[in-house]
Amino acid sequence: MLHAVNVVAANCTVEVKPYSAYGTNDGCVAREGYVKLNGATVWEGGWCSSLPNKRGTNILLVDLVACTKQESRRFDTHLSEVQSTQLNDYLDSLTQS
Repeated sequence: MLHAVNVVAANCTVEVKPYSAYGTNDGCVAREGYVKLNGATVWEGGWCSSLPNKRGTNILLVDLVACTKQESRRFDTHLSEVQSTQLNDYLDSLTQS
């Protein structure tokens, strides 16, 4: 079972709860995940729920001083080798800035 994780940095509380479709042998069981900044939801997704399935690698850039989401990107590396390359290029660009 996946549990929420809380991190406090400066005056910003970041709460993350992941979700997964794997390990469900009993049919479609609703699973939901989110990212919250100071209690406000800035990202959410789900499997077998009313939330969109945001399968893949999801990356959020957070300004911890202002406690705001600066950017959100998703790379579905399961279906697309191109997106695997795009993820690699994106991560490289972050380390250079």
